[in-house]
Amino acid sequence: FRSHLLGTTGIIVHSCFMLNFAYFGSLFAFPQVLPGVLHSSSAASELLVGALWELPGFCLGIFVGIQVARKVAIKTYLLLSSVAFFMFASAVTSGHHNYAAEVALRLGYYGIKCFVNIGFVVVYQYSVEVYPTEARTTGTAVNLAGGGP
Repeated sequence: FRSHLLGTTGIIVHSCFMLNFAYFGSLFAFPQVLPGVLHSSSAASELLVGALWELPGFCLGIFVGIQVARKVAIKTYLLLSSVAFFMFASAVTSGHHNYAAEVALRLGYYGIKCFVNIGFVVVYQYSVEVYPTEARTTGTAVNLAGGGP
């Protein structure tokens, strides 16, 4: 394992950790938060619809992973996820129960469920491809151990 890959490994481990933190943290938080903020539908139905929104995220991840350069794909997933988290957090903390807040809440929720899965495809794909062949197994193992589920 070469020393010039230590910085890259640290960044990828951090990216994998934050990706898992966002995904599994939202899986933990949504069942607790949604019942208190949804007013037009049940939390259980929204959790089901949110789970279905993960499928387009994986499909988009595959498409982006094939068509777009890795670093650009990672930046795109981070931007889209950040916007979705901001919309959801803004709608939850606004205290307003109007149409705009409801739209922001749902778009943020569905965006989180969709865009984080793009990250799973492109970040883990990049974490394997960045290493030369002789260090690929070790680098991938370190990434999975440091940032894996």
